Amino acid sequence: MLAALLLCFVPQAPDSAWRQYATPDQAGFSSERIAEAWALADERRSGAVFAVHRGHVLLAWGEVERRYECHSVRKSLMNALIGIAVGEKKLALDDTLAELGIDDLQPLSETEKRATLTDLLGSRSGVYHPAAKEPADMRAERPARGSHAPGEFFFYNNWDFNVLGAIFERATQTSVASAFEQRIARPLGMEDFRQRDVFAELAPGSSRFPAHAFRLSARDLARFGELYRMRGRWGERVLLQPEWIERSTSPRPDSDYGLLWWLHRAGSFGAKYPALDQHDSFAARGTGGQFLLVVPGADFVFVHRGDTDNERAVRGPDCWRLAEMVLAARTGTAAQKPELVAVRSKHFSEPGPERPDHTPVAVDPAAFAALAGEYEYPGMGIRVFVHERRLFARRSDGEEVELLPLSPTRYFMFTTAYEIEFELDASGRATGARLKTPGATIAGKRNPQ
Repeated sequence: MLAALLLCFVPQAPDSAWRQYATPDQAGFSSERIAEAWALADERRSGAVFAVHRGHVLLAWGEVERRYECHSVRKSLMNALIGIAVGEKKLALDDTLAELGIDDLQPLSETEKRATLTDLLGSRSGVYHPAAKEPADMRAERPARGSHAPGEFFFYNNWDFNVLGAIFERATQTSVASAFEQRIARPLGMEDFRQRDVFAELAPGSSRFPAHAFRLSARDLARFGELYRMRGRWGERVLLQPEWIERSTSPRPDSDYGLLWWLHRAGSFGAKYPALDQHDSFAARGTGGQFLLVVPGADFVFVHRGDTDNERAVRGPDCWRLAEMVLAARTGTAAQKPELVAVRSKHFSEPGPERPDHTPVAVDPAAFAALAGEYEYPGMGIRVFVHERRLFARRSDGEEVELLPLSPTRYFMFTTAYEIEFELDASGRATGARLKTPGATIAGKRNPQ
């Protein structure tokens, strides 16, 4: 799938800053048609758009340095860490859940324990359990337990993805956050990544295994895409084996999903996206407009970020349309010696406010008991509870999230811009809690106990 990718490649030093074509025309793209794509992104209120051609920045729009929540793009990020562990023989693709010692709150059956690492990577484990960070539609569509044997059926399953994080940490004795920083972010020269931008999001009422949520900027996510376009090589270093990338991005006959990447064969788009239709490509996709598209045959990486922190989601079809518009703006080949400049981001008309860069503070867990209870909000209930000396909230629709302290009465949620502030009576017991969202502050009352 990835043959002949490196022809005419202009390399970028791994630890250097991005360089941008002085104009799109220097890269062989029409400035006028690129401007049309910018107008669409601005209209859709995109958070950031970043595109790379032949190793240099073609366009940078919006808040390209802002760390947006990756949502399901996290799964393709995990592909790199699993690939490193497999390459170092700390894991094998035929390892089974039984051999890896994996079990959950609802004990796995002997059949479920036969699922392999490959099955998890391809979302074919046949293990249909509740999972952290599982959206309502995934919960509703989850097959019944025992309905499919491991390896025989594709179901996009957060349980599979979450367990991969636990398997990696056990096999390497390294946290996902630390490993990503040391093995991926630093070697790629990511400008904005911090280890605390990876958070193990546990839902203790659903599963033992947390979802590892990531925050990354558009320009850093583009470096990750470039690593895969370059088949794992960054400058003189090989960070991922090319065989791993080949296997991860090779389609199966019955699915357009590889190993933690969505796959798109040339000819599969048809008239809808004619420029993209000319090439094999692979993508990482997430809720609200999180999108990383790698088109090796066109020397092209495209990143779109939706600002879900401010509840400004962008639809998936709009992300595809923008990628198509940018690639279709190609009119010829790049100049033999293109003029390159420092990256200049073109800001959108109405950028959303930056999310507060909260850092949890230490709070005596004994204080959590006074906050635990049932709270009523318009159209929704929230149960606040303590699990292993940590504070959690579970909504009446099943969503569950950890509350991270900013003070003994004020808490935030890593994966959203929400905050919750508890109101205490004279005895120190919570009587209510104000939920602050990007759009409003909602008062909630604690139910009498």
